[in-house]
Amino acid sequence: MPLKSSLISGAGNTFHIFYNVNGLLSAPDLVKKICQKFPADGVVFLKQPTAAQTFYSWDFYNKDGSVAEMCGNAVRCAGYYMENILSQPDKNLELMTTAGLIQIQILGHHQYQVGMTKAFITPHKKWFACNTGVPHVVIEIPSADNFDQHKVMTKDLRSHADFPMGTNVTLIKLTSNENNIQAVSYERGVEDFTLACGTGAVAAALYMDIKYDRKQTNIEMPGGKLTVDMTNRDQPLMTGPAKHLKDCIYELNT
Repeated sequence: MPLKSSLISGAGNTFHIFYNVNGLLSAPDLVKKICQKFPADGVVFLKQPTAAQTFYSWDFYNKDGSVAEMCGNAVRCAGYYMENILSQPDKNLELMTTAGLIQIQILGHHQYQVGMTKAFITPHKKWFACNTGVPHVVIEIPSADNFDQHKVMTKDLRSHADFPMGTNVTLIKLTSNENNIQAVSYERGVEDFTLACGTGAVAAALYMDIKYDRKQTNIEMPGGKLTVDMTNRDQPLMTGPAKHLKDCIYELNT
């Protein structure tokens, strides 16, 4: 049985989006096969609103088949799908995730603003640990010339005993512009640095807000730029691009 996905990129973070597949692809091992055949960072199973609902919902999986509570870049990609593939005329959309109901505003020119989940510190004696829908540790580093030199450290921290559910690790580098930083996130479930991470961008912005009193931060990630407004930590606003890369046909019997 052939099933069609749209491969969509949110600042380089890529996701297969399947629409109304009635749970056929919800098995984690099948998600892994999809991402092996057509490489991506995760899979979204988008569901249309029911008769009693006004919002879309999803099942979201990392490429290793694990479930993530929230992914800001995937939400933007879902927004792109609703606007451009489902031809949804409303510029203000809602998506139910495991982390709660997420607001998506379509800004035009393939830019989307996402009302992210509450950002808060999770006290730790050594690390700047926080939760932005998923757990993150944020580390300020002196140079962004070669993020890979920190991969062993980030991989070890991702599974540190202090974080029994695992944690993402976001590295940030300040720039000469006080509102701009460079960042990269090592994501659990992907088990590597990704080109962009929405919850990592919010974690970086929370760090900048708390340590440097910056309410708006432009985060340059390897895949592109995200902007986060931390005026309201109960709902940080993340803005960034999304674009359609290609359609993929997956055969269930492969």
